[in-house]
Amino acid sequence: MKIGTTKELKNHEYRVGLTPDNVSAFVAKGHTVLVETRAGIGAGFPDQDYINAGAQIVATPAEVFAQCDMVVKVKEPEECEYKYLRKDLILFTYLHLAPNPKLAKALMDSGCKAVAFETITDAQGKLLQVVEENLLNNEATLTYNVSDLAQGIYFIYVRNNGHTIAKKFVVTRE
Repeated sequence: MKIGTTKELKNHEYRVGLTPDNVSAFVAKGHTVLVETRAGIGAGFPDQDYINAGAQIVATPAEVFAQCDMVVKVKEPEECEYKYLRKDLILFTYLHLAPNPKLAKALMDSGCKAVAFETITDAQGKLLQVVEENLLNNEATLTYNVSDLAQGIYFIYVRNNGHTIAKKFVVTRE
């Protein structure tokens, strides 16, 4: 599978969808990872960190979206990114669709498989967003590792004060 991330376009958004550690984990499982140049710079990850982790650096978000099976972002696509959405794409990000009907329509029209972080629940039915917010209030450092893509099994690892909590969820494809 080809997995990619792009530089976030939302004003004052410095996070990145994939860290170099995420890239290493994907590459170790045989996946190809594309990263838009300077995607991680706001989070403190220069391109060389991604190259060292095994990623290929590409010049534009268009290249990432066109070549990847799945794109991992932090924030919902901006209107200028809607043109990159397509039927065979998996988009993994926060979506916040309620206040953004244009995005909801763009996602539906494209047919892409959009997985919203804020709708993923644990085995007890608790939204992971709630867990993340609680951890953020305790000044946690969050790292997402999405793995085992070929089997449709995904994990989010949340690091909080030196402790790692693994959350498992399953995404099925049509």
